Amino acid sequence: MKEAYRDILERISEEPKWYDANGCPRYGDFSPDKCPNIYAREAVLLRISCQECGRHFDVELHSDIYSRGMAEALRMWQDKAKRGDKNNWPPIHYGDPPCHGCVGDTMNCNDERILEFWVKEDFDWKRMPELEIDFCEISDYGFKGILKDRENGCKKT
Repeated sequence: MKEAYRDILERISEEPKWYDANGCPRYGDFSPDKCPNIYAREAVLLRISCQECGRHFDVELHSDIYSRGMAEALRMWQDKAKRGDKNNWPPIHYGDPPCHGCVGDTMNCNDERILEFWVKEDFDWKRMPELEIDFCEISDYGFKGILKDRENGCKKT
């Protein structure tokens, strides 16, 4: 379960545009250089939903020089799925959603879509649109049916 950040949320009346990897609310437009890790080499903006109430959130995830790259994991996952392996979970997972006053705060989220995928080459961020995919609608990747069978799972927003 992530921190609630009430000290921030109670002072600002507008809804956050996105949340960082720690669940901290962010109010400006997403940019990979706003990632909370100066060593980040990859950053994604991911659309998730609460598995209890279905509320959608845009959240940031990153990998750094010390962790396995998300691009490599995503490409391996796509390749595995194209070969017909239906026992594959998305390689990019946010975990618990940002706190929003629901029992879903304590549950894993549903990962739905990679909205933006960025890789840092030298000192510049480069967007990789070929890795911006919708987990929910790509039945070839074996993801359909993984989400709860509920009315609000995997809705386009």
